[in-house]
Amino acid sequence: MTGFARDLLEWYDVHHRPLPFRESQNPYKVWISEVMAQQTQMDTVIGYYERFIRRFPRISSLAQASEEEVLKLWEGLGYYSRGRNLLKAAKRLHEDYGDRFPESYEELIKLPGIGDYTAGAILSIAFDQKICAVDGNVQRVISRYEALPLDISDGRTKKLFKERVLEKMTHRPGDFNQALMELGALVCTPKNPSCDKCPLQAGCRASLENRVAEFPVKTRGVKIKKEKIAFACLKEGEKFLMVKGDPKGLLPGLWGFPYAVVTDFEEGLEALERYLLEDFGFSMEGTERLSEATHVFTHRKWEMKLLKVDGEFTRVMENPRQAWVDTKTLETLPVSRAIQKLLGGI
Repeated sequence: MTGFARDLLEWYDVHHRPLPFRESQNPYKVWISEVMAQQTQMDTVIGYYERFIRRFPRISSLAQASEEEVLKLWEGLGYYSRGRNLLKAAKRLHEDYGDRFPESYEELIKLPGIGDYTAGAILSIAFDQKICAVDGNVQRVISRYEALPLDISDGRTKKLFKERVLEKMTHRPGDFNQALMELGALVCTPKNPSCDKCPLQAGCRASLENRVAEFPVKTRGVKIKKEKIAFACLKEGEKFLMVKGDPKGLLPGLWGFPYAVVTDFEEGLEALERYLLEDFGFSMEGTERLSEATHVFTHRKWEMKLLKVDGEFTRVMENPRQAWVDTKTLETLPVSRAIQKLLGGI
C-alpha cells in the first residue's frame, strides 16, 4: 500500500461521516445516493435519499413508478433530469437485466443518466473493482497534492486526473474513492481548507510551497443569463390554471403557472399577453401582483413575479398538459423550487 493510500484510508476509517447509504454496498442504493449527491449538498441529500428508498426500496419498485411519482419525491432537489433518468434506467435494468446491475463499465454507461463518474462509483463501491470516480472534490485534492497546473474546466484533463488517482489506488477501491471525495468535502475545501487536519499534508506540494489558493486551476467561468419571468395566476372559483412543463423545455414534467419572459413587469407584458391568448384562448385585460421571488438555475437567474390576471376565455381549452387544480390537488403535483417560492402569494 502506498503512503498516500495508507494515510488517506486511515483518516477515512476514523473521520468519515456515518451516511445512511454507506451502511450497504447494495449497487441500487449506491446508484441512488451518487445521483442525488451530484450538484447537491450532502445535508440535503440525506432526507431525500431516505424518503426515496422507503418509497422505492428496489429496482423493480422504481421501474413500476410513474414519472410524476418520481418527480414529486424529487421536488425541491433540482436538476430534475436526474430523477427522470433514474426512472428510465430502472426500467432498462428491470426489463433487460432482471433487476440486476451489469458489472462492466461498458454496459453501465449505456444506461440513461449513468456517466463515467457514476459508473466508477457503482463498480468500485458495490463491486470492489479498481476503477476511479473523479468529481470536483477529487480533482481539487489531486490538483493541490501534486500542484498540477491542469485546468479542471477543460474536459480533456479528466483522463489525466483519472490516471493520477489510479496510480495511488492500491487497496479498497470503493473506500479509496469515497475517502478522496470525503477529504475534498470536509478538509480540502474550495475556500479556507483545513490543511492542518489533512492526512496528506506532509506530501502535499501546494501546502509545502504555500500555494494552496492557486489550485485547482479553472479558467472558464459560468455566465449567468438574467431574465424577467411573469407568471400568470388564472382562477376559476377555488381552482388555478396549471401547466405541465414541455418535455423539451427547462422544467419538463413539472407543473407550474403559465409564464413568459418579459421585458418589464409593468409596461412589457406583451409576451405574456400573446402566450395566454395563443395557447389558452385567454384575453388578458389587467394584472395585479401577488408575489415575487428570485431563483438561480445553473446558467440563468430568474427575477419572478406572480400576477393575478383578469380577462376572459375566448375558447374552450383542450390541451392535456393544462389543468384546473385546487390547493389540495396542487400539493400532490410535482412543482419546481421556483414555483414553490411563489405559492405564498395565492
